[in-house]
Amino acid sequence: MMFFKRLLIVSILIGLCAYLIGNIFDNLYKKRWSEFFFDKTEELVNGKTSYDIILLGNSKIHFGINPYYLDSVTKFNSYNFGYGGSDAEEMLLTTSVYLEHRKPPKLVIICLEMYHFIKHNNLKTNYFNLYYLNDDSIQSKLNSIGYMTHTIKMFPFIKYSFFDEYNRTSIFINKEVPKFDHNIYKGFINIHRQLNTNPIHLDLSEVNTTKVSDESVENIKKIITIFQKAGSTVIIIDAPSKSTSSKNMNSYKHISDSLVHQMSNIFNVKYITFNNLFHNDDYYPDAFHVNEQGSRIFSRSLGDSINKYFHTP
Repeated sequence: MMFFKRLLIVSILIGLCAYLIGNIFDNLYKKRWSEFFFDKTEELVNGKTSYDIILLGNSKIHFGINPYYLDSVTKFNSYNFGYGGSDAEEMLLTTSVYLEHRKPPKLVIICLEMYHFIKHNNLKTNYFNLYYLNDDSIQSKLNSIGYMTHTIKMFPFIKYSFFDEYNRTSIFINKEVPKFDHNIYKGFINIHRQLNTNPIHLDLSEVNTTKVSDESVENIKKIITIFQKAGSTVIIIDAPSKSTSSKNMNSYKHISDSLVHQMSNIFNVKYITFNNLFHNDDYYPDAFHVNEQGSRIFSRSLGDSINKYFHTP
Protein backbone atom coordinates (compact mmCIF):
# COMPACT_ATOMS: atom_id res chain seq x y z
CA MET A 1 0.00 0.00 0.00
CA MET A 2 2.82 2.40 0.89
CA PHE A 3 4.45 1.70 -2.47
CA PHE A 4 1.31 2.71 -4.39
CA LYS A 5 0.96 5.90 -2.33
CA ARG A 6 4.53 6.86 -3.14
CA LEU A 7 4.00 5.99 -6.78
CA LEU A 8 0.88 8.16 -6.85
CA ILE A 9 2.67 11.09 -5.19
CA VAL A 10 5.65 10.81 -7.55
CA SER A 11 3.32 10.61 -10.58
CA ILE A 12 1.42 13.71 -9.46
CA LEU A 13 4.68 15.62 -8.89
CA ILE A 14 6.02 14.58 -12.30
CA GLY A 15 2.76 15.64 -13.92
CA LEU A 16 2.78 19.03 -12.19
CA CYS A 17 6.41 19.61 -13.20
CA ALA A 18 5.60 18.64 -16.78
CA TYR A 19 2.68 21.08 -16.91
CA LEU A 20 4.81 23.83 -15.37
CA ILE A 21 7.71 23.32 -17.76
CA GLY A 22 5.24 23.06 -20.64
CA ASN A 23 3.75 26.45 -19.75
CA ILE A 24 7.21 27.99 -19.56
CA PHE A 25 8.07 26.53 -22.98
CA ASP A 26 4.74 27.81 -24.37
CA ASN A 27 5.51 31.36 -23.30
CA LEU A 28 9.07 31.22 -24.65
CA TYR A 29 8.09 29.68 -27.99
CA LYS A 30 5.20 32.12 -28.51
CA LYS A 31 7.46 35.05 -27.70
CA ARG A 32 10.11 33.80 -30.15
CA TRP A 33 7.65 33.48 -33.03
CA SER A 34 4.95 36.00 -32.12
CA GLU A 35 5.57 38.47 -34.97
CA PHE A 36 5.87 35.71 -37.56
CA PHE A 37 3.06 33.32 -36.66
CA PHE A 38 1.31 33.69 -33.31
CA ASP A 39 0.00 37.27 -33.59
CA LYS A 40 -1.54 36.38 -36.95
CA THR A 41 -3.00 33.06 -35.81
CA GLU A 42 -4.37 34.64 -32.64
CA GLU A 43 -6.21 37.15 -34.82
CA LEU A 44 -7.40 34.38 -37.16
CA VAL A 45 -8.77 32.17 -34.39
CA ASN A 46 -9.84 34.63 -31.69
CA GLY A 47 -10.19 37.98 -33.46
CA LYS A 48 -13.63 39.49 -34.02
CA THR A 49 -13.01 42.05 -36.77
CA SER A 50 -14.63 41.31 -40.13
CA TYR A 51 -12.15 42.71 -42.65
CA ASP A 52 -12.98 44.26 -46.01
CA ILE A 53 -9.97 42.56 -47.60
CA ILE A 54 -8.02 39.47 -46.59
CA LEU A 55 -4.83 38.25 -48.25
CA LEU A 56 -3.89 34.59 -48.67
CA GLY A 57 -0.60 33.16 -49.88
CA ASN A 58 2.86 32.07 -48.82
CA SER A 59 5.91 34.13 -47.85
CA LYS A 60 5.60 36.33 -50.95
CA ILE A 61 2.37 37.68 -49.42
CA HIS A 62 3.42 37.33 -45.77
CA PHE A 63 6.52 39.49 -46.37
CA GLY A 64 5.27 41.30 -49.46
CA ILE A 65 1.90 43.01 -48.86
CA ASN A 66 1.69 45.50 -46.00
CA PRO A 67 -1.93 46.38 -45.10
CA TYR A 68 -0.73 49.75 -43.83
CA TYR A 69 0.12 50.89 -47.38
CA LEU A 70 -2.63 48.86 -49.05
CA ASP A 71 -5.31 50.47 -46.88
CA SER A 72 -3.83 53.93 -47.39
CA VAL A 73 -4.63 53.58 -51.10
CA THR A 74 -7.93 51.65 -51.01
CA LYS A 75 -9.38 53.11 -47.77
CA PHE A 76 -10.47 49.56 -46.92
CA ASN A 77 -9.59 47.57 -43.79
CA SER A 78 -7.39 44.62 -44.71
CA TYR A 79 -5.43 41.88 -42.96
CA ASN A 80 -2.55 39.74 -44.20
CA PHE A 81 -3.32 36.07 -43.52
CA GLY A 82 -0.46 34.82 -45.67
CA TYR A 83 1.93 32.42 -43.95
CA GLY A 84 5.51 31.72 -44.93
CA GLY A 85 5.52 28.31 -46.61
CA SER A 86 1.73 28.18 -46.85
CA ASP A 87 0.51 25.70 -49.47
CA ALA A 88 -2.99 25.15 -50.85
CA GLU A 89 -3.96 22.86 -47.97
CA GLU A 90 -3.02 25.45 -45.36
CA MET A 91 -4.77 28.26 -47.26
CA LEU A 92 -7.92 26.14 -47.29
CA LEU A 93 -7.66 25.69 -43.50
CA THR A 94 -7.15 29.45 -43.06
CA THR A 95 -10.27 30.01 -45.16
CA SER A 96 -12.35 27.65 -43.00
CA VAL A 97 -11.16 29.15 -39.71
CA TYR A 98 -11.69 32.74 -40.86
CA LEU A 99 -15.26 32.15 -42.04
CA GLU A 100 -16.13 30.26 -38.84
CA HIS A 101 -15.69 33.40 -36.78
CA ARG A 102 -16.55 36.32 -39.07
CA LYS A 103 -18.61 37.70 -41.88
CA PRO A 104 -17.12 37.04 -45.33
CA PRO A 105 -14.74 39.75 -46.58
CA LYS A 106 -15.69 42.02 -49.44
CA LEU A 107 -12.53 41.02 -51.32
CA VAL A 108 -10.13 38.07 -51.12
CA ILE A 109 -6.68 38.39 -52.67
CA ILE A 110 -5.05 35.03 -53.36
CA CYS A 111 -1.43 34.93 -54.50
CA LEU A 112 -0.79 31.81 -56.56
CA GLU A 113 2.39 30.42 -58.06
CA MET A 114 3.74 27.00 -58.99
CA TYR A 115 4.43 26.29 -55.32
CA HIS A 116 0.69 26.17 -54.60
CA PHE A 117 -0.03 23.54 -57.23
CA ILE A 118 2.39 21.08 -55.59
CA LYS A 119 1.69 18.90 -52.54
CA HIS A 120 3.91 19.92 -49.60
CA ASN A 121 2.26 18.70 -46.35
CA ASN A 122 3.44 21.84 -44.56
CA LEU A 123 0.76 21.55 -41.89
CA LYS A 124 2.75 18.70 -40.36
CA THR A 125 5.57 21.08 -39.48
CA ASN A 126 3.57 24.24 -38.70
CA TYR A 127 3.76 23.53 -35.00
CA PHE A 128 2.15 26.80 -33.96
CA ASN A 129 -1.21 25.26 -34.88
CA LEU A 130 -0.80 22.85 -31.95
CA TYR A 131 -1.48 25.79 -29.62
CA TYR A 132 -4.95 26.30 -31.13
CA LEU A 133 -6.55 22.89 -30.83
CA ASN A 134 -9.63 24.44 -29.22
CA ASP A 135 -10.57 25.54 -32.73
CA ASP A 136 -12.62 22.73 -34.27
CA SER A 137 -11.28 23.16 -37.82
CA ILE A 138 -7.64 23.18 -36.72
CA GLN A 139 -8.09 20.18 -34.41
CA SER A 140 -9.95 18.21 -37.06
CA LYS A 141 -7.32 18.94 -39.72
CA LEU A 142 -4.34 18.15 -37.52
CA ASN A 143 -6.03 14.98 -36.33
CA SER A 144 -6.54 13.90 -39.94
CA ILE A 145 -2.82 14.25 -40.71
CA GLY A 146 -1.69 12.14 -37.77
CA TYR A 147 -1.48 14.32 -34.68
CA MET A 148 -2.97 12.87 -31.48
CA THR A 149 -4.92 16.05 -30.88
CA HIS A 150 -7.16 14.79 -28.08
CA THR A 151 -4.14 13.54 -26.13
CA ILE A 152 -2.27 16.81 -26.73
CA LYS A 153 -5.25 18.78 -25.42
CA MET A 154 -5.21 16.67 -22.23
CA PHE A 155 -1.42 16.83 -21.85
CA PRO A 156 -0.29 19.97 -23.72
CA PHE A 157 3.40 19.52 -22.86
CA ILE A 158 3.70 16.42 -25.07
CA LYS A 159 3.33 18.55 -28.21
CA TYR A 160 7.05 19.31 -27.95
CA SER A 161 7.80 15.67 -28.71
CA PHE A 162 6.52 16.33 -32.23
CA PHE A 163 8.75 19.38 -32.81
CA ASP A 164 11.82 19.11 -35.04
CA GLU A 165 15.25 20.05 -33.68
CA TYR A 166 15.17 23.58 -35.08
CA ASN A 167 11.87 24.46 -33.42
CA ARG A 168 12.81 22.83 -30.12
CA THR A 169 16.06 24.76 -29.87
CA SER A 170 14.39 28.02 -30.94
CA ILE A 171 12.60 28.01 -27.58
CA PHE A 172 15.89 28.98 -25.95
CA ILE A 173 16.94 31.59 -28.51
CA ASN A 174 15.87 35.14 -27.76
CA LYS A 175 16.12 36.79 -31.17
CA GLU A 176 15.19 40.46 -31.39
CA VAL A 177 13.08 41.31 -34.44
CA PRO A 178 13.90 44.74 -35.97
CA LYS A 179 10.96 47.18 -35.85
CA PHE A 180 10.74 50.27 -38.06
CA ASP A 181 8.24 52.22 -40.20
CA HIS A 182 5.24 49.85 -39.89
CA ASN A 183 7.36 46.86 -40.96
CA ILE A 184 5.26 44.68 -38.62
CA TYR A 185 1.59 45.40 -39.18
CA LYS A 186 -1.64 43.35 -39.32
CA GLY A 187 -0.08 40.03 -40.27
CA PHE A 188 2.72 41.52 -42.38
CA ILE A 189 6.39 41.44 -41.46
CA ASN A 190 9.52 42.39 -43.39
CA ILE A 191 12.85 42.98 -41.65
CA HIS A 192 14.93 43.71 -44.77
CA ARG A 193 15.25 47.48 -44.62
CA GLN A 194 18.08 48.35 -47.01
CA LEU A 195 18.18 48.24 -50.78
CA ASN A 196 20.24 45.34 -52.07
CA THR A 197 23.21 46.98 -53.80
CA ASN A 198 24.98 43.64 -54.16
CA PRO A 199 22.37 41.43 -55.84
CA ILE A 200 22.47 37.72 -55.11
CA HIS A 201 22.52 35.63 -58.26
CA LEU A 202 21.57 32.03 -57.61
CA ASP A 203 22.08 29.15 -59.99
CA LEU A 204 18.59 27.72 -60.37
CA SER A 205 19.37 25.61 -63.42
CA GLU A 206 19.30 22.36 -61.43
CA VAL A 207 15.79 22.80 -60.00
CA ASN A 208 13.89 19.58 -60.61
CA THR A 209 10.56 19.52 -62.38
CA THR A 210 7.80 18.64 -59.90
CA LYS A 211 4.46 17.14 -60.79
CA VAL A 212 1.33 19.20 -60.30
CA SER A 213 -0.82 17.78 -57.49
CA ASP A 214 -4.49 17.19 -58.30
CA GLU A 215 -5.26 17.52 -54.60
CA SER A 216 -3.64 20.96 -54.45
CA VAL A 217 -5.52 22.11 -57.53
CA GLU A 218 -8.79 20.93 -55.98
CA ASN A 219 -7.97 22.72 -52.72
CA ILE A 220 -7.49 26.00 -54.59
CA LYS A 221 -10.80 25.47 -56.38
CA LYS A 222 -12.47 24.85 -53.01
CA ILE A 223 -11.06 28.10 -51.60
CA ILE A 224 -12.41 30.15 -54.51
CA THR A 225 -15.77 28.37 -54.45
CA ILE A 226 -16.21 28.84 -50.68
CA PHE A 227 -15.57 32.57 -50.86
CA GLN A 228 -17.68 33.13 -53.95
CA LYS A 229 -20.62 31.26 -52.39
CA ALA A 230 -20.18 33.45 -49.31
CA GLY A 231 -20.50 36.54 -51.51
CA SER A 232 -16.84 37.61 -51.60
CA THR A 233 -15.08 38.87 -54.70
CA VAL A 234 -11.91 36.89 -55.42
CA ILE A 235 -8.87 38.25 -57.22
CA ILE A 236 -5.82 36.13 -58.04
CA ILE A 237 -2.41 37.76 -58.21
CA ASP A 238 1.21 36.79 -58.59
CA ALA A 239 4.10 38.46 -56.80
CA PRO A 240 7.15 40.30 -58.13
CA SER A 241 10.00 37.92 -58.86
CA LYS A 242 13.59 38.17 -59.89
CA SER A 243 14.28 37.60 -63.56
CA THR A 244 16.09 34.34 -64.25
CA SER A 245 17.38 32.57 -67.29
CA SER A 246 16.78 29.16 -65.76
CA LYS A 247 14.83 26.97 -68.16
CA ASN A 248 13.25 25.04 -65.29
CA MET A 249 12.11 28.19 -63.51
CA ASN A 250 10.69 29.60 -66.73
CA SER A 251 8.94 26.28 -67.25
CA TYR A 252 7.47 26.53 -63.75
CA LYS A 253 6.19 30.01 -64.53
CA HIS A 254 4.64 28.84 -67.79
CA ILE A 255 2.83 25.95 -66.07
CA SER A 256 1.58 28.07 -63.16
CA ASP A 257 0.40 30.85 -65.49
CA SER A 258 -1.54 28.31 -67.51
CA LEU A 259 -3.19 26.88 -64.39
CA VAL A 260 -4.02 30.32 -63.00
CA HIS A 261 -5.56 31.43 -66.30
CA GLN A 262 -7.72 28.30 -66.27
CA MET A 263 -8.83 29.12 -62.72
CA SER A 264 -9.54 32.67 -63.76
CA ASN A 265 -11.74 31.54 -66.66
CA ILE A 266 -13.55 28.78 -64.76
CA PHE A 267 -14.49 30.96 -61.81
CA ASN A 268 -14.64 34.29 -63.64
CA VAL A 269 -12.07 35.93 -61.37
CA LYS A 270 -9.61 38.63 -62.30
CA TYR A 271 -5.90 37.75 -62.52
CA ILE A 272 -3.45 40.59 -61.92
CA THR A 273 0.26 40.04 -62.49
CA PHE A 274 3.03 41.92 -60.69
CA ASN A 275 5.80 39.72 -62.04
CA ASN A 276 7.59 42.61 -63.75
CA LEU A 277 6.90 45.30 -61.15
CA PHE A 278 10.63 45.93 -60.58
CA HIS A 279 13.17 46.35 -63.35
CA ASN A 280 16.31 45.83 -61.23
CA ASP A 281 17.42 43.63 -58.35
CA ASP A 282 17.70 46.36 -55.71
CA TYR A 283 14.41 45.37 -54.09
CA TYR A 284 15.27 41.68 -53.67
CA PRO A 285 17.23 40.56 -50.57
CA ASP A 286 17.10 37.03 -51.99
CA ALA A 287 15.93 35.26 -55.13
CA PHE A 288 12.24 35.10 -54.18
CA HIS A 289 11.18 37.95 -51.87
CA VAL A 290 11.11 41.74 -51.86
CA ASN A 291 12.61 43.89 -49.12
CA GLU A 292 10.60 46.31 -46.99
CA GLN A 293 10.90 49.17 -49.49
CA GLY A 294 9.81 46.83 -52.27
CA SER A 295 6.83 45.73 -50.18
CA ARG A 296 5.63 49.35 -50.00
CA ILE A 297 5.65 49.62 -53.78
CA PHE A 298 4.02 46.20 -54.18
CA SER A 299 1.31 47.04 -51.61
CA ARG A 300 0.48 50.41 -53.16
CA SER A 301 0.45 48.91 -56.66
CA LEU A 302 -2.01 46.27 -55.52
CA GLY A 303 -4.11 49.03 -53.94
CA ASP A 304 -4.17 50.94 -57.23
CA SER A 305 -5.26 47.79 -59.08
CA ILE A 306 -8.04 47.16 -56.55
CA ASN A 307 -9.29 50.74 -56.93
CA LYS A 308 -9.34 50.38 -60.71
CA TYR A 309 -11.20 47.08 -60.42
CA PHE A 310 -13.94 48.46 -58.19
CA HIS A 311 -14.33 51.72 -60.07
CA THR A 312 -14.17 50.38 -63.62
CA PRO A 313 -17.60 49.72 -65.15
